[in-house]
Amino acid sequence: MTFTFEICGRYSFSSLLRVSLLQAGWSERAPEEWKTGGEPPTYSDRPLERCDSPFSVVTIGDYTRTVTFPVIRSTIDGIYFLSDKWLLARALLHKPYVPPCFIYYNGRWVGDHPPPLSGVCSGPVWFLKEPCKERAEGITLLRHPAEALQRIAPLGEGHAPRSDDGGGGGGDGSSSTSTATSNIRFIVQQEVPRPALYHDPTSGHLRKYDLRLPVLMIFTQNRSLVTYVSTKGIVRLASQPYDPHTLAGDVHFTNFSYHKSLNPDYKDMIIFQPEGWPSYTQIFDNIKDTLDDVMHTQFTNLNKGRQQGFTLLGFDFLVDQDYGVWLLEANHSPSMFSAHPAAHGVMASCVSQMVPCALAPLGSPSEGDAVPPMHVGGWTRCSYILPNQMKTHDE
Repeated sequence: MTFTFEICGRYSFSSLLRVSLLQAGWSERAPEEWKTGGEPPTYSDRPLERCDSPFSVVTIGDYTRTVTFPVIRSTIDGIYFLSDKWLLARALLHKPYVPPCFIYYNGRWVGDHPPPLSGVCSGPVWFLKEPCKERAEGITLLRHPAEALQRIAPLGEGHAPRSDDGGGGGGDGSSSTSTATSNIRFIVQQEVPRPALYHDPTSGHLRKYDLRLPVLMIFTQNRSLVTYVSTKGIVRLASQPYDPHTLAGDVHFTNFSYHKSLNPDYKDMIIFQPEGWPSYTQIFDNIKDTLDDVMHTQFTNLNKGRQQGFTLLGFDFLVDQDYGVWLLEANHSPSMFSAHPAAHGVMASCVSQMVPCALAPLGSPSEGDAVPPMHVGGWTRCSYILPNQMKTHDE
């Protein structure tokens, strides 16, 4: 039986998945609907890195079972509820694994209260984030959350933002009086308390770090959501020693692309793995619990089109000195870190193991309602949610 298969995402990801499918024995041919006058479509007007791959049709042996969804997609409808930083922060606003933050929309503060305009706030560093920008380009470091108001709304002119529960009208029924800030979204987030620091064995310095964990989400034929997290991840490091009393980006930002923009030769990344990482089990278990709660929180927003599909996300976490984990964001098109051999090896391994984890079960007539395995290669199941039940079946 033949299935239409669409690969979406970065070119590097699409290429890795294509190779993995072919190595697993899947065949390929160009679909007729992608042809225009006998020629395949061109993408010259779009950056190659962002293009969909023309790898589209795969054949699964002699598999003849009738399936409800013949289109297998490498992206999930509604995934922006996870990858959009503002939507994710709003949905998880009071979760214990999210750093304290204030959410701003359309001239108003969303939630119970706006940030204080004066006084002492715990934590010496705050981050003003523009959700639509990437690679730390939309982040401004602050000493006090009130400084955010100076950048996103005029003060002292009757235009100070009000607090409400949704961004579309004040809690007192009034409309927004701010026009300069209309349809602008921001997150004002506090630094994680007592962040864990990486001890650089070469320099002896303590540096801030975060963890990038590949996460595989699969909507099966029965519309349940299965989520796996890789047992290995990427440790991204700030380039300078940690100092809570400075507002320097190279001290507080852990984004690899940011540091590479400052120094093209920058390559400081290490591997988060069971072997040799202090308190790995405790950190990894906390990550699994966090991801399970995130998926339950956002489940009803995902895959409303009821398609069978999967997607690979990159979830970023900070760790504190008690080995608690703090969710920063989810990346819809995570980097394959092609310029860093060790990190690229981790990502390439994850992509290759997506085939048995997310796609091979399609060839098994017994797949049906069977509970997905807890471990598949380097993937560990962290959540299994059945439709209309919102209940996990993790062991």
